[in-house]
Amino acid sequence: MVNQKMTEFQNLFKAQQKIWKRIYDIVDNKKIGNAYIFSGSEGSGKEALAIAFGQLLNCNYKGTRPCEKCSSCIRFNKLQHESLNLIVPLPQSRTSKNEMDNSVLSILNQEINTKSADHYYKIKIPKAKRILIQSIRALRKTLYLKSEQNFRKIVLIFDAHFLSAGQAESANALLKLLEEPPSNTTLILVTDYKELLLPTIISRCQSLGVPKFSDSFIQTWLRSKKVAEEKIFLISGLSGGNIHQARFLIGQPLTDLINQLNEILRSILNKNPELWYSFINAYSRMANVKPDSFKFYFGFLTIWFQSVYRKKMGMSDPLHKTELGKKIDKFNYKYNNARLLDIVLELEDVIFAIQDNLYMPLRLTNMILNIQKLLNP
Repeated sequence: MVNQKMTEFQNLFKAQQKIWKRIYDIVDNKKIGNAYIFSGSEGSGKEALAIAFGQLLNCNYKGTRPCEKCSSCIRFNKLQHESLNLIVPLPQSRTSKNEMDNSVLSILNQEINTKSADHYYKIKIPKAKRILIQSIRALRKTLYLKSEQNFRKIVLIFDAHFLSAGQAESANALLKLLEEPPSNTTLILVTDYKELLLPTIISRCQSLGVPKFSDSFIQTWLRSKKVAEEKIFLISGLSGGNIHQARFLIGQPLTDLINQLNEILRSILNKNPELWYSFINAYSRMANVKPDSFKFYFGFLTIWFQSVYRKKMGMSDPLHKTELGKKIDKFNYKYNNARLLDIVLELEDVIFAIQDNLYMPLRLTNMILNIQKLLNP
């Protein structure tokens, strides 16, 4: 397990070499801040990097990376270090404002245990839609307690944008902590949506933008998971550099996903109003009932159009080496003047429309009409 984890970290440091150099320089120059924000594309290894940063700060041996061998590194690897405080979104307790339900606590412990074995794993608690204010209050009490340990206290806040949920009570409580930071403590806020954090929190943190993983990294990771070679390019292409997406796709019937993608394309590229009507009704319902599925399919559609653009510009893309390659060539031949990047922006706007609570039938109608114009400008 240790050798496997060391290989995982080595691949991470290589894949995010520029970001890791910035992290190491912070430690090497002894300019360690009180608070950082790790933001960027979903599934880009931000949480794993945050764990590695905390590990390096408390490693018994001073190197360019955590040694993975000292007792401190081993405990941090298992997410059981005495200096580590982990904050994640949780559901509100049904019985008390101060106590966590036993069922939620059991799930949380299971998720943390899984995360400890695979730092790319995404902790997900059912119905967890905010970081609770009691979590921040408990954190403040813990951090201000005097410790006999020489380790630097590390706070990892995953999905930190959920601090802003509701009336942003949790964000304001954390802000007080940032304004009067405890000594020998570093907070690392990890988020896919930095723009949802309070500006006052952002201003008190140093920010590191983490780029998405390269296709080659995703392919190497898939091979380490013993994925069949004939699926590698399709999964890496459809994941778009998102390791969470790649993990999900491993267990999916890829033929069904491709058929669904083709059906969506047929609906929005066609000039048949009846197809538009059926598509708008179906996906408006999906946006309301299963918003994650809606984002999933529209994310695929976005990736497909990005791949079409890359082929047109003579750039490589994993999807070009799959059964979707011929369809991409046909599209470029038929719609030679299509404004592909503008179509991508249209699709991304629709995905964001869910969190903005926009009226989806109208938004989808406008999307189809705009795409029709962009196909033949």
